[in-house]
Amino acid sequence: MIKVKIKNEGELLKQFEISGHAESGPYGQDLVCAAVSGITFGALNALDIHFSKEVDLKVLENKIVITNNNMENQSLQTMLKMLKIQLSTIQTQYKQFIEIMEVY
Repeated sequence: MIKVKIKNEGELLKQFEISGHAESGPYGQDLVCAAVSGITFGALNALDIHFSKEVDLKVLENKIVITNNNMENQSLQTMLKMLKIQLSTIQTQYKQFIEIMEVY
């Protein structure tokens, strides 16, 4: 199962931790994993291009961590909200393969 942990400070998004494997299909044919990977790596690339000084991006073995270091930047918040919405959209259809937990 893919696990997404979202840390919030009030209404603001602070951190995403994305880990695990969906295992919704054979290796190379796992559509849920492909969708989450595409969304996540697209977000990583955009964050690196537009907000490199305001975020900490870590790609580890089986885990990605995105940390927002500038809670006041509304454009950055909007991009992180988009990531949250996209991952939530995948979860709506594939609940058995992706879990999203929010921490306040």
